[in-house]
Amino acid sequence: MAWNLRHKIAQGQDPRIEKQEQQQKEQAALDEAKVLGSKYVFPGVGNTRRPINNIRKPFEWALEYAKLPHMRIHDLRHSFISMGANIGENMAAMKEAAGHSRITTTEGYTHIMDSSTYRAINNVANAICG
Repeated sequence: MAWNLRHKIAQGQDPRIEKQEQQQKEQAALDEAKVLGSKYVFPGVGNTRRPINNIRKPFEWALEYAKLPHMRIHDLRHSFISMGANIGENMAAMKEAAGHSRITTTEGYTHIMDSSTYRAINNVANAICG
C-alpha cells in the first residue's frame, strides 16, 4: 500500500471507500431514474427530473461499469454522425439529432467510407460484440 494511501487512512480518509460510496450514490440515482422513468441518460442525483450539470464522472463510471475502454462523450457524438452518414441517413436529420445550427458543422463530423471499408468495420465490430 502506498504511503499516501496509508497516510489518508490514518487520518480517517480512505479514498477507496469514498469512491465506492460515490458509485453507490450514482447507481442509486440510476435505479431511481428507472423507477421514475426519467428521460435523461444521466439524471440528477436527488432530482431525476433534471439532468446533472457535469456528466464527465458519471460517464467514466458508466464506461467502467460496462467494461468499455476510455472515451470522451464527444467521441460518441462524432461516431453517431459519421455512422449515420455512412449508412445514408439524411444529413438534415443528422444535423437536428446532433443539435447543430448549421449543416456544415454536421458535415465536418462525417467521414464517408466506401462500402467495403464499412462492411469490414461492421464485421470486426460484430465479432467483438458477439
